[in-house]
Amino acid sequence: GKGAPAGGRGRRAGSGGVVAGGCVASGRDGRASLRSMRACMCIGEAAGTAAARAGAQRVLPRELDGRAVKAEMGLG
Repeated sequence: GKGAPAGGRGRRAGSGGVVAGGCVASGRDGRASLRSMRACMCIGEAAGTAAARAGAQRVLPRELDGRAVKAEMGLG
C-alpha cells in the first residue's frame, strides 16, 4: 500500500525524543493523502506510540522495531 516509512514519520530531537510533523518522505502518489486530517492523526499516534514504547523499554526511539510499533497500533 501507499504510505511513509516509519523513519520518516517524525523528527528526532537531539534528546532522543520524537516530534510529530515536519518533513515526511513519500512518493508522488502518497503526497495528497498525507495532507488529510486522518493522516495527520495517524502520524501523531505513531509518534506517541513510539515515544511511549521507547520510554517503557528505556531505549531511544530510533532503536525500536518499527514492526512492533505498527503491531501495537493494530497495523501489522
